[in-house]
Amino acid sequence: MNLPVTDSIYKVDYTLNEYIENHPCSSEGEVEEYYKRLGEFLIILYILGGSDFHYENIIACRNMPYIIDTETLFQFNNITEDIDTAESKIGVEAINSVLSLCILPIMGLQQNQEGKGIDISALNAKQQQTPYKVLQIKNPNSSKMKFEYDFFEFKDGCSVPTLNGSKIRISKFIIPNNGIIFHRLSG
Repeated sequence: MNLPVTDSIYKVDYTLNEYIENHPCSSEGEVEEYYKRLGEFLIILYILGGSDFHYENIIACRNMPYIIDTETLFQFNNITEDIDTAESKIGVEAINSVLSLCILPIMGLQQNQEGKGIDISALNAKQQQTPYKVLQIKNPNSSKMKFEYDFFEFKDGCSVPTLNGSKIRISKFIIPNNGIIFHRLSG
């Protein structure tokens, strides 16, 4: 495995990490390499009990996915207590599965009547709006600052690789076949 690691300076009271910029891939081959490495990270992070590696915590830099927030490693969430509703059981299964990493698509914040939610997974990284209003600060840094409920806009993320100015989704590399997904990634 050839997974990227950032340069860091570790001191007693602080740590400085290398700044990672989002850079496009130069070929479709680099896009394939990116997704292979992201899959390798998925396995390693799951084994290490990680979670919360959504679109804001992974940066696509050419053919390398860089994890920029590892504070949730070793957070084993094995919930086994008795749950009495089907919805709660599904939630517990998701928390105890690879879905807790937030790399794979998973719908969250499904609170409105239409069942709409948002997907903040690393594989999505699309601009989205919350399906309901949430408390936010309006007019920050002014004498008119206040809290107000409003829809929140999640910005477009940098965790999906780009090629020639366009985001290249992993769906380009998967082929559904009778309920089974086969990958087209070479090697």
